[in-house]
Amino acid sequence: PRLKDDERSTAALNAILEQTHRISQVIRGLLGLARGDRVSADHLSAAGIARGALTLVEHRFSEAGVQLTAQVADDLPTIIGDARLLESALVNLLLNACDACSRGGDVRLSVDAHDGRVRFAVKDDGTGISVQHVQKALEPFFTTKPSGEGTGLGLAIANEIVKSHLGTLELTPIFPHGTSAIVEIPAEPGNASA
Repeated sequence: PRLKDDERSTAALNAILEQTHRISQVIRGLLGLARGDRVSADHLSAAGIARGALTLVEHRFSEAGVQLTAQVADDLPTIIGDARLLESALVNLLLNACDACSRGGDVRLSVDAHDGRVRFAVKDDGTGISVQHVQKALEPFFTTKPSGEGTGLGLAIANEIVKSHLGTLELTPIFPHGTSAIVEIPAEPGNASA
């Protein structure tokens, strides 16, 4: 009640409440995955998933001084699944890419469709993942970050979310430096794809 006349504080409080609700939904979804529950079967806009993830990470990129660009194809087919979980998986990939870059680095998100699948590609020009670490990076608790800076759960969780949506997550080193993370999710059956 004390904030009702303070527009800026009211907006900040609403943002906090909205994100708290979002976090609660994501946690419920992750717990459901751990129990083996089926994911939601909502009709989702791939562009909407990308926009939601970009909105959630833009402040981190700004603070880190890393450029974030996005290219989202027109007329993407819909996908079936849980929007919050897919958004969370994409956020994990984007934040990993940001963390891998130095100030002035570049991360690109592209979303397109081919062969009945929607592809989310996150590419960075950071330190890159070694060929030896590509397979281990998707295992729980594996991290190359210094002690206290990473749990090793982000990529493992993203991979489980993608698999629960019948998709794939592939990590590939980019030479001379950088990493490519490609998520492919089946388009909704009967939906025209590019």
